[in-house]
Amino acid sequence: MAALNPILNDARLREELSRCEYCEEKPCKNACPADCSPADFIMAARVGEPSDFRRAAAEILFANPLGGVCGLVCPDRHCQAACSRKGFDRPIEIPAIQATIVQRARELGKAPVPEQAPQARLGRVAVVGSGPAGLAAAALLSRLGWAVTVFEKAQKPGGACRLIPEHRLPREMLDADIAFVQSLGQIEIRCGEEVKDALALIADGFAGVVVAQGLWSPIRLGVPGEEAAIPGLDYLARPEAHNVAMRRVLVVGGGATALDCAVTARRQGAVSVEMLALETLAEMPLTARERSELLEYGIEVSGRVRVTSIAHENGSIRAVNLRRVTLPAGQAFSPKAVSDSPGTDFTRPAVDVVIVAIGARAAMPHVNDEKVVHAGDGELGPTTVVTAVASGKNAAQTLHARLCSAEPPHVPEPRKSIVRIPGFSRIPVPLDTDFFGRRLPSPFILSAAPPSDGYDQMRKAYEAGWSGGVMKNAFDGVPIHIPGEYMHAFDEGTYGNFDNVSGHALDRVCREVERLVRE
Repeated sequence: MAALNPILNDARLREELSRCEYCEEKPCKNACPADCSPADFIMAARVGEPSDFRRAAAEILFANPLGGVCGLVCPDRHCQAACSRKGFDRPIEIPAIQATIVQRARELGKAPVPEQAPQARLGRVAVVGSGPAGLAAAALLSRLGWAVTVFEKAQKPGGACRLIPEHRLPREMLDADIAFVQSLGQIEIRCGEEVKDALALIADGFAGVVVAQGLWSPIRLGVPGEEAAIPGLDYLARPEAHNVAMRRVLVVGGGATALDCAVTARRQGAVSVEMLALETLAEMPLTARERSELLEYGIEVSGRVRVTSIAHENGSIRAVNLRRVTLPAGQAFSPKAVSDSPGTDFTRPAVDVVIVAIGARAAMPHVNDEKVVHAGDGELGPTTVVTAVASGKNAAQTLHARLCSAEPPHVPEPRKSIVRIPGFSRIPVPLDTDFFGRRLPSPFILSAAPPSDGYDQMRKAYEAGWSGGVMKNAFDGVPIHIPGEYMHAFDEGTYGNFDNVSGHALDRVCREVERLVRE
């Protein structure tokens, strides 16, 4: 079965890049938990030169050091849901653009290279867990001047990202993002070392700890015979260790992890796969892409049902006993809101393998200590990769402030981080220049055109980064007439009315120029 490939070819990439309106308010950026700006990385990549892909990839990775991963696995409810184009036709495929830009930059040998890392002058800090939150925390702490040691109990870094099936997240992209994180500063990742007590790391000489352990203790069904089922996280960690080929598989759960289990089983050759969940298909927290996988892989979905017991003998499952549940009319779904329907018990006899993926809990207890900050799923609950990245950045910023006795950062929303990873200069060479005796920060100024025709327009130009502008000629006491023939645009990238005559009177233009000079 072919995997759905979010990487765009050249034609589709150009098409999607051209659809961006570069909105002034940037709702896409505001909707990104990591504060990555699609409007900016799309604009940076539009011309399509290799250096443009480097700049665009840097815009992504220094806001979200797992930008390649997130481009492949981000749900469509963040930046894409906020895209202004949905009011015209359809939202821009922002995650696909993001993944394509990062991959293309690396393929072209133009992966962004961080500036020289600062010396680890502040001391040593530890990060527990090398998932998205832990890696993001390590990235920021290393650029702030700390030597970072990341402890990971698994044999490879990546945390829960390693459980995402490879057809959705190729390991080359994950490994490349991790390598980028390690390039940012003095970061050591020690795999195969489990930490059970964060305070023990303080006793070992670390100045502070970010606990980004994730959720690894599976939630159990609590029904007879459950010992015959496979925990979903165990299955995704080592699918090859479980024989599902030519077998009938039942997956219990309705979230993304359950879907990954179901799809992986089908890709391994399961004869049939059925998902059982308390919620209906419409209530399942799945993205459009994940829903399409249900159809592509022929996965059955049965909602409003729960497992009451699993009958097994000598290691073989004989049947799964089920019961219908109901949700009160008009009430939003939650597991606690459903109740059993008496007299609705039934049995699934034709089942060979049961996989349980109904969630997980943190294994390490929460520590209340000024030198310990928690981040990621263990702090927020189950969330997305990009939200975990945001949480990791916030945790790193908070720990740094505490250890340096600085003002604590203002974090109004724990699922959003506006801090960028230091180490990328948007202007790698000096651009300042002399313009008729006045020093300008760059030689780029607006010509006489509608975007420079007045005080309000020029204020916006300055705020957008322009160094200045040539305002149109103005006349005093002369009737102003601009022929319609002047309203001509060569293509979509040019403005109409590129004439030098302003529709404003001379005295108004002079006052506006004086005000701009004063300000």
